[in-house]
Amino acid sequence: MATTTSTLARQRGLLLLPAIAKLASWRFKQMWRFLLVTWLGMLAMVVLACAPPLFSRIAITADLRSLAANSPDGQSINVQVISLSPTVSQVQRIRQQLDSLLKQGSLGSYLQGTPQLIVQTPPLSTLSTGDKRSAGLVLDGYDPAQAAQHTTVVLGRLPQVTTGQTVEIALTQDLARNLGLHVGSVFQERTPSVLGAQIWKLRVVGIVAPRSAHDPFWLPVANPFDSLYTGQSGSTAHNVLADAETLRAKIAALQTSPGKDASHLYWSYPFNSSHLDANDIPALSQETSDLDAQIYSTLTQIPGVAFASPGGSLFETLSNYSQQIVTLEIVITFLLLLILAIILFLVSMMSDMLVERQAAIIATLRSRGATRQHVFGAFVAQGLVVGLLALLAGPLLAILLVRGIAQLLLSPANQPSLNVITANPIQSALNVKWYAVVAVVVALFVMIVAIYRSSKLDIVTLRREASRTKHVPFWRRLNLDILVVLLIVAGYVVYNYFWQTLLAAQAFDPLLFNILKSGSFIVPPLLVAALLMLFLRLFPPTLHLATHAAARRRSAPTMLAFAQMERAPRAAARIIVLLALTIAASCFLLTLMMTKEVRTSDAAAFAVGADFSGPLPASDSFKTFDALQKQYSTMPGVLSATLGYSNSLDNPAGGDLNFMAIDAGTFAHTALWSTQNSSQPLPDLAGQLVAHRPDAAAHDVVYALVDAALWHQFGLSQGESFTLTMNDTGTLHMHFIALAQVNSFPGSYDTPVDPQSGGGLVVDYQSFATAYAKDSGTALSPNSVWLRTKDDASSLAHIRSALPDLQDRRMLTTSNQENSVHIDIIGVLAIGVGAALILALIGTLLSSWLNASNRLTSFAVMRALGMAPRQVAAILLWEYSFIYLLAFLLGTGLGAILTIFAPPAVSLLDLTGPSSLYNPYDVSPV
Repeated sequence: MATTTSTLARQRGLLLLPAIAKLASWRFKQMWRFLLVTWLGMLAMVVLACAPPLFSRIAITADLRSLAANSPDGQSINVQVISLSPTVSQVQRIRQQLDSLLKQGSLGSYLQGTPQLIVQTPPLSTLSTGDKRSAGLVLDGYDPAQAAQHTTVVLGRLPQVTTGQTVEIALTQDLARNLGLHVGSVFQERTPSVLGAQIWKLRVVGIVAPRSAHDPFWLPVANPFDSLYTGQSGSTAHNVLADAETLRAKIAALQTSPGKDASHLYWSYPFNSSHLDANDIPALSQETSDLDAQIYSTLTQIPGVAFASPGGSLFETLSNYSQQIVTLEIVITFLLLLILAIILFLVSMMSDMLVERQAAIIATLRSRGATRQHVFGAFVAQGLVVGLLALLAGPLLAILLVRGIAQLLLSPANQPSLNVITANPIQSALNVKWYAVVAVVVALFVMIVAIYRSSKLDIVTLRREASRTKHVPFWRRLNLDILVVLLIVAGYVVYNYFWQTLLAAQAFDPLLFNILKSGSFIVPPLLVAALLMLFLRLFPPTLHLATHAAARRRSAPTMLAFAQMERAPRAAARIIVLLALTIAASCFLLTLMMTKEVRTSDAAAFAVGADFSGPLPASDSFKTFDALQKQYSTMPGVLSATLGYSNSLDNPAGGDLNFMAIDAGTFAHTALWSTQNSSQPLPDLAGQLVAHRPDAAAHDVVYALVDAALWHQFGLSQGESFTLTMNDTGTLHMHFIALAQVNSFPGSYDTPVDPQSGGGLVVDYQSFATAYAKDSGTALSPNSVWLRTKDDASSLAHIRSALPDLQDRRMLTTSNQENSVHIDIIGVLAIGVGAALILALIGTLLSSWLNASNRLTSFAVMRALGMAPRQVAAILLWEYSFIYLLAFLLGTGLGAILTIFAPPAVSLLDLTGPSSLYNPYDVSPV
């Protein structure tokens, strides 16, 4: 019996389809303009849902390609093999195994070309006598044809293949001078670490220099230009250039004892980064992470191979980049949810208006015999067609939108990264299909709910609702607004408790800290929802008071305007909420954008501490303090120079201690110091350090400025003394007195929240040098410099050319602003602001037009009763003036509240940007 009933029900449902289709087609002819607007809103939702992941793909690809192109050791995957007996057959077998391991999976598609083999001999000891000084040498064998493109030959020529007993070498001019060698010199070296030590005859055939200071062609571990090789015993040897084929033949006969310095073989596989794609990163990261163990376990099975490991900057980047992507995806998801919440509100509003527009038709159809299934099916069919068209067109339009945004935001060097979405747009659209599907499903769900609710209307219910609405929203019946407010208050109490617990804890919990900071993304939408629901609860009483006040003015347009809004407040409330939400969201997102932009320059200034800073060149290591001060102060383009001594000490409380001894007499004119570093001005602090210089000689104490992290770790108070160990052997102890506490020092990445993050300490250089000489018996030489410079291009070019190893605040700021991950976040925020403004404009115009068109009969009656057109227009003017004023006040108030959450939100965004190091410049959560 049950089966027969269900079969009949299915047959009746199928019989309804022709009527539903005909009704849907009829209504489409009547409402196609409004359906077009609804489709545009749904299309915008799909486009904006697909745009952030597409833009993130471009930005991550650009960042990854930039990192690969600027790798210090070049665009290659390097493999180091230490061999005790590097015979020809063994080298061939190693190469075969490496090819099989590396050229598979996703990684194999990026490895193109023939790998280069670099051969490095064990350290050789000089046997020759005469005017040549004894020195150990390590021969680095490169292919001469490739080496010629990266070498400047000062004298002679590059080493070539030799078949006799002599090995040709080339070395730098400084090394040749120190060893008393010249082109044509012949001398002998022996191999002390090899069984049955051999004698090698070496001939100097060239004096060479690198073509550029930081050429990635030369491996850092096998660089023949003024680099030192450190052996197993700690002894050092000078690297020199030789021919790879010659060395391969020479080392084939070597047998090295285990634990001794053996031959090193380096395979460098060219990596084509021009078609790197962010979508391949998970696979590449997994493969490179697995390669370390695979290469070691496979190659060490070959007899004579003692060690094997992949490495290089590019390899490390590929292995670890997936972690950054995960963090970035979490941040982008937070932002995407905020944007979609605004779009969803507009779509739901448009769905309600679509149904309200046809409420009279629905009621008439119901009264003429149409069932709820007829009405519901017809309107759902319209929604499905609209949703399907939005689903098909949305991802492709998102590609065009993202392409335009990327062309505006990305630097010219990163523009080629656009090919990851433009080369195959269909596949790119399919990659974001689930974002589009979720957007359409959510929009259809909201529309179906509105249709289901309205399908219950009949002519009696419609007239009752038209006279004065009595429908109470679901959230008001359950008092959800009051519940959300109570939850927010309770959440703030819990939040504050955990934050205070974190500050008082002895052990730092980074997970808890980042969860608390995540509240800057989670709390704002909840807070806005609660306040908007409170507004909707208070809006009808507000209209009642406004109507009562308007009645006293005895102005018909004013009274009719407020009476109409009081009778049917839903249309006015809808526009107010939409505009207020748009204003608040735009304020929050724009504040995030501006704070994020400023943050890039602040992070650069914090890292450098001045316009330029860093270690002194090695050539200045033997100059006196006064000579160096004069040298740098008179350098063209320099406004102020400060010399000092910096070192990283072991902090007994945990972490590293960043120690800086600066010339307090000039530091205040050189350093970049903000109120976030200290409430006291830097000149006052520096003046106090200068005033206590006599105490160093008289009492052997040094007055110090201590940052908040170290102050709390040591439990200091002003004027309290403490002792630090100043050398690695633990034999030099110096006494300090805490002069003042500061929040943070530029370049010192620590925080009082984390007891293990270390600390920072700044003292006067003259005071420290005096006490240091007294305690250690040796003079202290400065090793660091800080510069304040002019901004003109010629001055900056001169300083950068003269001091290429110093940190440059301006270049670091530019690098931060052009960082693709930073641009990714800025792009998503810009998409959110644009979406909010455009959709609010569409929603406001649509709602206003619908409200006016639904009241045409009312306006006609007013005109028939003698009201002038000017008075009818005055009614609408009063209504919308009140609506826009209230929306502006509500939106700006909400925006002001939301901007409180911008600083911690930006510090959370920094987990993926150029300022990803955790530092005290991060703003604590509210």
